[in-house]
Amino acid sequence: MFTSRPLRVGVLAHYYPPHVGGLEVVAREVANGLTRRGHEVTVVTSACPGAPGAMDEDGVTVRRVRVGNWFERHGVPFPVFAPSLLLHTWRLVRRSDVVQVHDMLYLSSWVGALLCRVLRRPYVVTQHVGMVDHPARVVRLVQGVVLHTVGALVLRGAACVLPISPVIDAWTRGALPGVRTQVLRNGLDRARFRPAVGREREEIRRRFGLPLGEVLVLHVGRFVPKKGFDVVAAAVGEGYRTVFVGGDRPVDLPESSARLFLGTLPPDDVAAVYRACDVFVCASRGEGPLTPMEALLSGCAVLVNDDPAMRALGLGDGVEELAMTPARLRAALVDLIDRPGAVAELAARGRVVAAGLPTWEEHLDALETVLESVRRAVPSEAGR
Repeated sequence: MFTSRPLRVGVLAHYYPPHVGGLEVVAREVANGLTRRGHEVTVVTSACPGAPGAMDEDGVTVRRVRVGNWFERHGVPFPVFAPSLLLHTWRLVRRSDVVQVHDMLYLSSWVGALLCRVLRRPYVVTQHVGMVDHPARVVRLVQGVVLHTVGALVLRGAACVLPISPVIDAWTRGALPGVRTQVLRNGLDRARFRPAVGREREEIRRRFGLPLGEVLVLHVGRFVPKKGFDVVAAAVGEGYRTVFVGGDRPVDLPESSARLFLGTLPPDDVAAVYRACDVFVCASRGEGPLTPMEALLSGCAVLVNDDPAMRALGLGDGVEELAMTPARLRAALVDLIDRPGAVAELAARGRVVAAGLPTWEEHLDALETVLESVRRAVPSEAGR
């Protein structure tokens, strides 16, 4: 149990809710969780969406900075911050005991790491991804340049790097030998993500206008190549319909009665949609997202991409793996749905695995220990 004095924690995240994404969920869960435990948490992030300025959100001070977000339209989540990021980050770092930087790939992370060095404040980096296998060669090239230049400075300067999985840990240590790392898996909210009870599934389907008597396949995430949206969207077939949560139908994707788009939903509604669906598909590459674990907790049968980062989640026999292309995914879905009892059997295996997944409270216990050890190792002069 944490018994030291409360920490003043500064958080830098390029995106933060209501922007949709796994990193955003983690950043908010951690910020809110640390606040509930008595720590003082301030977040600097992008005003995307929303207006610039500071607000109190569940006890967390969230300062949003104006950005240009042109790159995200092309599937690259890289907001370009206004120069005021320097001032707001300076203030954040100066009054913090320790700073948590979410990932090394972003402008907010670079500025934060630099100012932590200038002001002699310790920081940790929560590393959410390794090298993303983006379909655009120029994006892959830029990632490599960042890793071996400013990204290396961010990671090498951290008191500790916290990869979210053993695969990302191995990638980090392989790319930058000597970097101090400690795997810290993401947690899960077992109260929010749970199986449907009674007639709840039918009630949720009515609420969202989903067909009652059909098999529903679910995809949750941004509509970008890293998430495998293009694969899932193309894998339409007979005997099921695919539900998409994370945005509106892209204009270049033809309308089809086989694809149902629910847009961007608040967290409790996303959890409800999980409970209303039969099968969940995660086609992500180069990352271990929260979504397949949330789906397991919600009682879905889960199919995931055959990817090292996905396997590092440790879901084992609770999921079916396949090297996802539209044709392979379509064949796997048809086979799963056509075999009597196969969906229920896979979902039951998933529930066994889900019982051993970490909670956010366990995550926070470990994070508090890391942050306090960092503060003690490098005494802060914040607020003097």
